[in-house]
Amino acid sequence: MELKANAGERSRHTPALETKSPASINASAAIEATSAESCACAPGCCTPTRRDFLQVAGLTTLIAASGRAVAGPFAWSDVADHPVPADKKFSPEWIKSLTDRGQPEVFTSDKNQLTYIGMPVGGVCCGQLYLGGAGKPGHWDILNLPPGPGWNESDGRLYANPPRQKSPFAQGFSLAWNGGSPRSLDSRGDWSITFEGRWPIGVVTYRAADCPLEVTLEAFSPMAPLEEKDSTIPIVLLHYTLKNTSNAAVNAELLGAMENPVCLGMREPGKGVLINRAVRGDGYTGVSCSAEAIKPKALRNPTRPDIVFETFDKPTFEGWVAVGDAFGDGPLNLAKAPEHMGQLNGAGTGAVNTYAVTKGDQLVQGDGHTGTLTSRVFTIERDFINFRVGGGRLPKTAFIALLVEGKVVRSSTGRQANFMRDESWDVRELAGKSATIQIVDSERGSWGQIGVDQIVFSDTPTAPEEDLASRPDFGTIVLAHLGGGKGEASTAGAAQAADASDVVFKNPWKSSTDESRVNFGERATAAVRAAATIAPGESTTVVMAIAWHFATPWRDSLRNVTGIEKLKRHYAARYKDAGDVIAKTAKDRARLSELTRRWVKTWYDSTLPYWLLTRSILNNSIAATATCHLFDNGRFYGWEGTYCCAGTCTHVWQYAQGLARMLPSLERSAREMVDYGIAFHADTGAMDYRAEAHKIVAHDGQCGTILRFYREHTMTPDGRMLREHWPKVKKSIECLIGEDKDSDGLLEGAQYNTLDAAWFGPMGWISSLYLAAVRAGEAMAREMGDAEFEKRCTKICEVGAKSLVDKLYNGEYFIHKADPAHPEANSTNDGCHIDQVFGQAWVMQVGLGRVIPRGETLSALKSLYKYSFTPDVGPYREALKDTVKGGRWYAMPGEGGLLMCTFPKGGADRCTGKGGDAWAAGYFNECMNGFEYQVAAHMVYEGMVTEGLAIARMLHDRYHPAKRNPWNEIECSNHYARSMASYGVFTASCGFEHHGPKGFIAFAPKLNADNFKAPFTSCQGWGTFEQRRSQGSQRCALKLEYGQLALKTLALEIDAAKRASAVAVVVDGKPVQARISQEGPRVSLAMDATVREGQSLVVELTLA
Repeated sequence: MELKANAGERSRHTPALETKSPASINASAAIEATSAESCACAPGCCTPTRRDFLQVAGLTTLIAASGRAVAGPFAWSDVADHPVPADKKFSPEWIKSLTDRGQPEVFTSDKNQLTYIGMPVGGVCCGQLYLGGAGKPGHWDILNLPPGPGWNESDGRLYANPPRQKSPFAQGFSLAWNGGSPRSLDSRGDWSITFEGRWPIGVVTYRAADCPLEVTLEAFSPMAPLEEKDSTIPIVLLHYTLKNTSNAAVNAELLGAMENPVCLGMREPGKGVLINRAVRGDGYTGVSCSAEAIKPKALRNPTRPDIVFETFDKPTFEGWVAVGDAFGDGPLNLAKAPEHMGQLNGAGTGAVNTYAVTKGDQLVQGDGHTGTLTSRVFTIERDFINFRVGGGRLPKTAFIALLVEGKVVRSSTGRQANFMRDESWDVRELAGKSATIQIVDSERGSWGQIGVDQIVFSDTPTAPEEDLASRPDFGTIVLAHLGGGKGEASTAGAAQAADASDVVFKNPWKSSTDESRVNFGERATAAVRAAATIAPGESTTVVMAIAWHFATPWRDSLRNVTGIEKLKRHYAARYKDAGDVIAKTAKDRARLSELTRRWVKTWYDSTLPYWLLTRSILNNSIAATATCHLFDNGRFYGWEGTYCCAGTCTHVWQYAQGLARMLPSLERSAREMVDYGIAFHADTGAMDYRAEAHKIVAHDGQCGTILRFYREHTMTPDGRMLREHWPKVKKSIECLIGEDKDSDGLLEGAQYNTLDAAWFGPMGWISSLYLAAVRAGEAMAREMGDAEFEKRCTKICEVGAKSLVDKLYNGEYFIHKADPAHPEANSTNDGCHIDQVFGQAWVMQVGLGRVIPRGETLSALKSLYKYSFTPDVGPYREALKDTVKGGRWYAMPGEGGLLMCTFPKGGADRCTGKGGDAWAAGYFNECMNGFEYQVAAHMVYEGMVTEGLAIARMLHDRYHPAKRNPWNEIECSNHYARSMASYGVFTASCGFEHHGPKGFIAFAPKLNADNFKAPFTSCQGWGTFEQRRSQGSQRCALKLEYGQLALKTLALEIDAAKRASAVAVVVDGKPVQARISQEGPRVSLAMDATVREGQSLVVELTLA
């Protein structure tokens, strides 16, 4: 196994850990930095006050964004021995709220809670479309183009200063009544607005004293567990219910308008036309927006000699005017370019590059440089201007432009790659004009850079003529009316001259035509409307829809993916265009809508706290963001976060539990096609942790992927997956066993891991994961009848459990015995590390018992709570600022969280290695959501319910909409996959286990067990489990809301002091024979039953 850091990847991470604003661990500096950047939050969110500083010092009561007192007051004595208070001083009211059912969370414009909200409402793996807090569709990352700065930063700035969703083109909905002027249905419309998110459904209400109508918007893309096909449709349905609250009839008109966004990233005049075409069919009326290429003009013959304008093969920018610090003293000497930048494709010895900037003898690297570089004036004397360009794809902030009379007439950008590709501007229509070329970099965020080289004037373009249809933003989008009221469509549309970021229906309707065409450079707006007369007290629901079809993925960003040059988005195999999406969805709309609503109703029909249900499920919306892709060959692909860190990374995605329980076919795709497909080495059993993107093993990721394979196997109705892949799975386990050189059940050598470095020496973290993977191997070997391997695995687990305790348990928690032969490596040494018993947490998620003795496990978890969970991270970060340097802020001063590693027994001064990975020790100072969730879930499984829920709730409160978007948990970039670990807190709360091939399902509720109700998903169906206890009996019921559940064994948990003496089982009113057995509080019922949709299985246990 090769173990080395990915230099290209590190180049994106290292600056993050050295960031001074707000990522400096100096808390007061963080406050000053946050103060300097306006985030327009609710009062007191990010703007520091005297109280904020006192929170950093640990001297005040902590107040959540909701206004609830959480903890305190604290004094210096609380943190005198260790900068995390052992007594958390949580208020009794806050502790009570952890388990109370509570109320649904509804956020309001009146309390300034809607600014940051953006709930993903597009189909799973269909791009990213937000429903904004005020109901306006936003973000629009469905065109396969990067959304611009602020959406893939890795340095923590997105947490401190959350991005606001914007629309790159004009669009919106409005309401008119009784012949009056339309009013925008968003924050500009002078409404009192409320927002409730129950993903996948978002509900927005609009009320105004001067409006006789109350408007309720219900927006969603169809989604239901187990239904991959129904859940991956590129469409959002918008149900507007108009209720007449007045005493007179109201003539209402709902209007929707959209600027044609096709080819939004490149609309060079003369290259194409925008087309708006009316579409009508069974159950829909709308407008389809598309584009069409214009046949290029013939080239000049004969051609004239080229004019070389600039080569940049010189030490200075002679002939150019540089402003700012982006260009340094002169062009970059390509021979000195940093290795991690890869091939730049320069034409000669030098090039412009605003990432690697020459200053004297130094090369200053980073995206923070800004400035302009402007050429001398020249006359356009050839038909084309050819050049090479690389860098970020930021058309507004990092680009090369041609200026005529001071106006930009042509521009180009990089494509999120340092490689400079050939680009050509057709300037035939500008012949004879005076012009300048200007290179601009005004972007300090990620990919805020541009590279340019070899500018030549020629009659022949060096760049091949681009096929418009091959562009990622080429496709179709349809705005349609699907029902309710009388619908019309207009291809000329509304607000033809509206600003691109703000549709205002000044003149709401123009005469309708079947088709309109405009050249690139002009605007085309489509519109639909629906009119209805509504009687007093009555309501009308108008259904609008937006469907899209942009089949070509952003291939530049996915260039490591095998076959990406031919792959398309999955929906290209099902629909020919957006009109086809609308037509097919319109026919099936009633079923799709009912199924989606049925799932949401099932999820919330529970005794569990509303906040827990919401936080557990909302991170599954990550699947409906730019983090996740599904290709037309069936391959599922996931970034770590949007556009950040490639390859469905094993060491990050192993934390995610939600997708496997909701849409297990997607996770199966990744196991079968990638982990045990293109990433698998048959000769060694090793798996490349980023598949094609980085061909080395991550030890934690390999362990976790073996466990995930077992999980995916249990979420199938048969053993096909295991039977087919068992030889590979066995080989991958043997690969790990081979690393256990002394057969003590611990791994000691180089262990590359999710903290972006190789650690050396045995540790609780990765060795417990190793034992968990071996335990999964034991279970799979048993199922496959491989007795010899099963026995081998059993022995390793027995020896390893003893070794963990004997060698790594310090009496309170499990440590890392760093190998002194590797002083270059980071280590947690004597620290209390967040993942120290992660292996035990994993086996509980998949029902595999224990790999670490319970007593020591509980002690470790209690130590994490005592030493690492703090109501305020500020004092800890302040105390460690000179010892453990770096670390991003994913919990600000005044916010609580579970820290990655604390050092109550010393060792902080030894944790940072002396090698090139030293920067990664900064991770120890952070709070990272997915890690926190796995610990929270583990605590709940082990009976530490209050402590586990406190960690999860603290995280939930950090994402209150007064401060940031609740539907966008940030780690390294937005919508971070590791946060899907939140679903694990839900499964732990239910004590849920399932094994489809065995027909096994189990429930052991951890809170409110006497009167418990919660949803569940199995491999073939989903529904509700309910349990009620009385003095001498326990009644349990499983109701199937969808699919079926084939049962061989049902396991339940009763009061530990009782015995089950008799049982009666009924399915759909008919008795079923069941054999009862009991081990401790677990009662197992052997039966042969199938529960189908709409049926219930009821169990009556008699207890003695």
